[in-house]
Amino acid sequence: MKICRICSFKNTERVPTCLWCNAVLADVRSTEEGESNELDDEQRLLSDRRTVLIRRNTGWATFVYALGVVALSIMPGMIFDPVILAVIGVSALLIAWLVIRNILGRLLAAVLQVALSMAVLYFFNSFQLFVGFMATGHALICVMFCLWIELIYDMNR
Repeated sequence: MKICRICSFKNTERVPTCLWCNAVLADVRSTEEGESNELDDEQRLLSDRRTVLIRRNTGWATFVYALGVVALSIMPGMIFDPVILAVIGVSALLIAWLVIRNILGRLLAAVLQVALSMAVLYFFNSFQLFVGFMATGHALICVMFCLWIELIYDMNR
């Protein structure tokens, strides 16, 4: 196999120059079959472990985020109806799922979380005195959740 030193083009044919940059290709020793399979198995095992670790960490982060959103609805929002709290918790899980799937960014996730919380309160006619503090808390905890998810994925690259 031949590899270009400039653009890393790999070529298994007997062409002396690179197709992309027209540089001279260098010969590279090919690995034996046993070595290649062992490396692939190790890489697959590491990838599986990394996937399990990422899923565990994002699951924990999602649980803490949903619990925080519900707690902020109880504390400053003065909302004690279990149905409203359950719907707000489900909306937090929806936002968490969209953030983990990389569909929403920080700003849009925070805005959507506050909008869903306000829509639930409007639908159930449950506005209280400190709803503004609750909405601010929902936006802040959503941004912290997005940063936490980014840290989880950056840590496991």
